[in-house]
Amino acid sequence: MGHTTFTELHDIDPQLGCLARCADDLPPPFDEWLDVAKRLPELLLSGDAHDEITRLPITENALWQPLPVAHLRLLFRTATFLAAAWVWGTTPPRTSIRSPLSRVLVGLAECLGMKHILSYAPFILWNW
Repeated sequence: MGHTTFTELHDIDPQLGCLARCADDLPPPFDEWLDVAKRLPELLLSGDAHDEITRLPITENALWQPLPVAHLRLLFRTATFLAAAWVWGTTPPRTSIRSPLSRVLVGLAECLGMKHILSYAPFILWNW
């Protein structure tokens, strides 16, 4: 039986330190979520973010639960960016998040031991 090192126990990469590795892409249907998130700057400027986020496929949490942690981190980062665009992409800002997006966001947050907000980890540490 092997032993667990400090870096493995605390998910610290020996080369990157606390900069967590995220996947580069997401499997369907979340690949569409990532595509919209990558286009958020132009969608926000054109006023089309709301429509694009509304068109995203509705998913059940069971679809992402078997994904590796690197994919879960990328999906959580993607979901937080989409949620921020949903809230702040209109004037006045919205007071709630679209239900399918919020369910995935809350489920991922619980799975990763995070708060379901755009925090330092997904915004900075997982976004390099």
